[in-house]
Amino acid sequence: MILLTGGHGLLGPELRKLRDYFAPEEHEMDITDLPKVMEVVKASKPDVIFHAAAYTNVAAAEDNWKRCYEVNALGARNMVEAASECGAIFIYMSTDYVFDGDQEPGGTGYKPDDLPHPINWYSTTKLIGEVYTQGHPDHYIIRTSFKKSPWEHPKAVADMWTTGDYVDVVAPLIERAIGRIIDGLPLPGRIIHLGTPRKSILELARRRSPDIEAITRADVSVRLPVDTSLDFFTP
Repeated sequence: MILLTGGHGLLGPELRKLRDYFAPEEHEMDITDLPKVMEVVKASKPDVIFHAAAYTNVAAAEDNWKRCYEVNALGARNMVEAASECGAIFIYMSTDYVFDGDQEPGGTGYKPDDLPHPINWYSTTKLIGEVYTQGHPDHYIIRTSFKKSPWEHPKAVADMWTTGDYVDVVAPLIERAIGRIIDGLPLPGRIIHLGTPRKSILELARRRSPDIEAITRADVSVRLPVDTSLDFFTP
């Protein structure tokens, strides 16, 4: 059985279309409450914990930094502790934002062993979650990014590039990676990069919402990486 955190957020419902998960809602298991986490995990006895719950509002995280840290860093620590206690495989949903985006144009993208360098608070807390995850003896880290469909904003940034995609496109990639973990099939390593071919954020937005207005990173209040494209694995 796989316990899925964040099962009722953006990614979770797409994953639950593809596989049967035990996905407690936040009021049933608050990941920032370690005693409650331990209670639910010990009762459900999962073979695998896929930790996808996160505070993901990049701009709001700069002001609401404490809550972001509690959810992304301490929440990951709590789930790792619970997975270790019950002997479950631990899979952590991370982000391409752990990189600063200052890579050579036209390169192959960030590799799993490239040095992370987050440039905003959201990505910093996600990297801390990765560090906690690496303390588990049987762990995997999945880095990617995914967007809500249709595009949820009237504007999109033209001078940012990504190998991320819409959530309904990325979810099957994650599902296949999870399947390989469960079945013991070969993977490139403990850190897995997933995605689709490189494109600008504006190009991605206009694929499903052609009238989206172009803006630049200078128009956004939070510091954003230029190019977080990954050298990704296709499961």
